[in-house]
Amino acid sequence: MNLWIKIIAYRINCTRMKKLLIILVMWLGISLTGFGQEGEKAQAEGAGRIKALQIAYLTNKLNLKPEEAQRFWPVFNQYQEEIRKVRIEGRNLPEVDKEQKIVDIRKKYFEEFTKVLNKDRADRVFKADNEFRDVIRKEIQERRQMKQDRRGLKQ
Repeated sequence: MNLWIKIIAYRINCTRMKKLLIILVMWLGISLTGFGQEGEKAQAEGAGRIKALQIAYLTNKLNLKPEEAQRFWPVFNQYQEEIRKVRIEGRNLPEVDKEQKIVDIRKKYFEEFTKVLNKDRADRVFKADNEFRDVIRKEIQERRQMKQDRRGLKQ
């Protein structure tokens, strides 16, 4: 939990909008305690929380201004949807073919992101997205390990 706060607070200046993002992230981080619950409703809530954390994280990493964010997020959501489809449909494809499709999508959306952001920040979109996914993956692994450790103590 502290990892989330440290990562986001590290880079955030004390502007009014960014203060609100800190509050949002802390609130969401605290409310993630129910993330391990089973069921579709819990999964949907968890996905919504992760999406909110992603928005805060990328907004911070890319230093998005409100007007940029309004134009950026619809494009980014389309990008994510195309990547998701390739990952799902690509399960039966050779890995190299799936990766090539992902690279092609990234090239396409790099051009789209440069219409909203400058080239440097458009390039950082992919790095920041990968960093965020790594942080989420690590957090999930830690939670699973803690859950297993608690089960081991009960037995």
